[in-house]
Amino acid sequence: MASKHGLMVDEHFGYADEFKIYQGNGNSFVLLEKRRIEKYCLGMEQCDEEQNRRDKIIDALKDCDAVLSMRIGYNARKRLTESGIKSFETCDTIENGLNEIVKLLKVREREIA
Repeated sequence: MASKHGLMVDEHFGYADEFKIYQGNGNSFVLLEKRRIEKYCLGMEQCDEEQNRRDKIIDALKDCDAVLSMRIGYNARKRLTESGIKSFETCDTIENGLNEIVKLLKVREREIA
């Protein structure tokens, strides 16, 4: 989950320098850790240039089922999907965002089954 201030999902995926890793069951969530990463976007000119930065971010999130951010670009979403990580966008409280992800993941699982 990407958050500037730790209360809201209020960070764009490409500008996050930290991801908060939560674990939960839909009823409660626990913050497991905060993972510092090098920002994907360092400015408009550099967003698409650094494949290495993108690979490092995907690698840092490889054990996650989903990523929640305020916004995420097409290429980042595609790279996450290719790595088996679902991405979601919202601008809400962390708790509401996490609850919404669990609901959406359950819906997707039913659609696949």
